[in-house]
Amino acid sequence: MNAINKKHPIIYKLIIGGVIGCAVSALIALFYLGGLFKTLENKTGDVRFRLFADRQHDRRIVIIAVDEDSINFYREYLGTWPWPREVFGALIDYLAAGGARLVAFDILFSEPDLADPLSDADLARSAASFGRVVTSMVFLPSPAAPDDTYEKLLKEGYLAEHFSIDVVNNSTITSEEFGSVTLPYLALFTSSAAAGCINFVADPDGPSRASYPLFLYRDHVYPSLALASCLEYLGVDPQKEKVVISPDGTLVIGPIRIPLLPDGRMALNWHGPYHTYDYYSIGDIIESMAAIRRGELPRVAPETFSGAIVLVGTTAISLYDLRATPFSPVYPGVELNATAIDNILNGQHVRTPGRPVTLLLILALSLSVALVCLRVGSASVGILVLFTAITVTLFILGKVMVDYVAPASALLLSFVSSLVFNYVTEGRAKRKFREAFAKYVSPQVVDEISKNIDDLKVDTGDRRDISILFSDIRDFTAMSEKLTPEEVVRRLNIYFKAMVEVVFQFDGTLDKYVGDAIMAFFGAPKDDPDHANKACRCALGMREELTKVNERLQSEGIAPMKIGIGINTGGVVVGNIGSERRLEYTVIGDHVNLASRLEGMNKEFGTTIIISEFTLARTHGFVVRDLGSVHVKGKERTVRIYELMDEEGAG
Repeated sequence: MNAINKKHPIIYKLIIGGVIGCAVSALIALFYLGGLFKTLENKTGDVRFRLFADRQHDRRIVIIAVDEDSINFYREYLGTWPWPREVFGALIDYLAAGGARLVAFDILFSEPDLADPLSDADLARSAASFGRVVTSMVFLPSPAAPDDTYEKLLKEGYLAEHFSIDVVNNSTITSEEFGSVTLPYLALFTSSAAAGCINFVADPDGPSRASYPLFLYRDHVYPSLALASCLEYLGVDPQKEKVVISPDGTLVIGPIRIPLLPDGRMALNWHGPYHTYDYYSIGDIIESMAAIRRGELPRVAPETFSGAIVLVGTTAISLYDLRATPFSPVYPGVELNATAIDNILNGQHVRTPGRPVTLLLILALSLSVALVCLRVGSASVGILVLFTAITVTLFILGKVMVDYVAPASALLLSFVSSLVFNYVTEGRAKRKFREAFAKYVSPQVVDEISKNIDDLKVDTGDRRDISILFSDIRDFTAMSEKLTPEEVVRRLNIYFKAMVEVVFQFDGTLDKYVGDAIMAFFGAPKDDPDHANKACRCALGMREELTKVNERLQSEGIAPMKIGIGINTGGVVVGNIGSERRLEYTVIGDHVNLASRLEGMNKEFGTTIIISEFTLARTHGFVVRDLGSVHVKGKERTVRIYELMDEEGAG
């Protein structure tokens, strides 16, 4: 792998990115299939509803609530709950007079009122007279105690004969079979146009987010209250229509299409919090009935319910029909049924892409982030933002509930894993690089080139057009013979420190010290089109800095130093050169040799800085003196050289 990394770094990163992405996606997929993300996923869905729910609901659906105020106000006249059933019979008559299309009771009238059988008869008679009443039933998981009474047998027989649905299930969805059922009392049950189940199953974290449209009991399938109400409203007889669950999990009954979750529930498309639908207090309806009998104007006219689907249910806290939903921990079950009816009638369902799509997203995001992050770490933030934006957009425009937590977790884990890998491998390489190059170039240059270390051809070598500078102290050998070793080292350290700072100031690379000589070059490892100008400015800067060094030495009674500088520009080979035991980042080539020879010619011409014609051709803004052409060893033709005097306009 190291060989691949050196020769083909991009392929190496693709391989590593693929390994990281696949490993992360496998781990996250395992957690996802194990249900680890389910609660968090539900919470993100709740947030989407709270922020982006479609607040346009079906105005045909209204609710008459048995609320706390009504129960308290009418306690003196109607007694404690449950009220006499003739009250609900009168309610049906009132709604029928106003032209209501359907009345659905989210109240279970299970036992006959033995103390007031006429009240039971009134409710059953009103239901039969109206002809469009849907009553409730409840399925229980455990078998009921043995009950072979005549009424029980009649009700169960009537249930199977009149309200069961034959379903052709072409999907993998299975239903849990219930062990017993609680039905309305016989007279009301047989007088109702339809009956539906009001069971609701909350998610493990508390809220109810979906409802079952179908229930299995004793090998027969029965509808929920919401589905039964919609079928009755649309005039669809489920016993005559072909009822199918298609391979993709869609329940089809006549014009109704309901996408089902893997557990058989339909995800609810919430339109808002409590009181999204129009509510009317049953106390106001009772008062309106009395007002009409007295010849007065009612609080709520019967015509208010013309063409309406009226749900009658309890909202009083004392009656315990409250649920938790994405919008509130306290939400009436009757409004939950209203939401389900709204969804079914208008086909406004929440759709979930399913596990295969989520697993594909996990793999895609893991791989994309791992592959991108190894090159550009900040791109992962962009991928997360893009994924979030797509998730929100799909929900707003199409009510598609894409799983977010598992793919986002895969993205983040892949990002972290890639960062760790970068730190352990490339981070280590960059730290090694920084440590190695700190002695060659300024800290600023090290910072810059370390960001693009992969673009450097340090180990393989690279041909570059650069400028090379050599400087040497004149007559230092003779001078050092008169000094102690400590004094020689001290003078050299003072001189080198000052000169190297000038080299770094102009983005130069310090190649090496050779005795009292300095070799530097410009234009590598960082590309710099202005390398010739910087080399010349560096030489002038060194000459100026030498004046300051000499002032310091003279103040200590030490003789001043003189230097010679040679600069040449041309193509050379740049890279780490040497053996495994010792490598040096350096340059080689004829143009390096020429720069060294130009430095030595300063003695012959009595100058301080000599540049070649090749350097002059790449510079501008300098004052030079033509020294003529010279024949340089190793060159077939003569080279024209110049003394670098100063920058133009310099005082």
